[in-house]
Amino acid sequence: MQEIWKGIPEYEGIYEVSNKGRIRSIDRVVVTKAGWTQTKYGQVIRFGQPINSGYIKVDLHKNGKAKAFLVHRIVAEVFLENPNGYETVNHKDENKLNNSVENLEWCTQMYNNNYGTCKERGAETQRKEFLQMDMDGNVIKRWKGFKKIQRELGYQRKLIYLCCIGKRESYMGYKWCYA
Repeated sequence: MQEIWKGIPEYEGIYEVSNKGRIRSIDRVVVTKAGWTQTKYGQVIRFGQPINSGYIKVDLHKNGKAKAFLVHRIVAEVFLENPNGYETVNHKDENKLNNSVENLEWCTQMYNNNYGTCKERGAETQRKEFLQMDMDGNVIKRWKGFKKIQRELGYQRKLIYLCCIGKRESYMGYKWCYA
């Protein structure tokens, strides 16, 4: 597929997005605060690590201010028609790093939440096994999932999780870890 570049709305003349999910700045002449003219040479923007949700974010700068955008939304807004006015962009292959226009589609939130293996992946994280231990490290019980712990003990999921990732030593007089 040939790479096609188009201007990003509200950032025309500064940035472009491609149908392959890449973003670049454009060669341009700018006037500095001191009144000098300066040539800024365009380049493809290298993305950092995906944000916590797994999506790729990019900061676009204009008039000295930066604004964060999700790359897949920029690609969809520029390259995909949205006759139904949907608010959500779905990754067809379920890979949040693949922002090629062929991999994206506008959809409803409900469709996106039920798409592909989304439910199975969500359920699998709920079924992780945890060990509940006394303060000496002796296993008291093996739990299958946060929900079971919440239902039976009323303990807070977040605080157990913090123990499991090492940010908290104990919760409710017990040590917790992933099995």
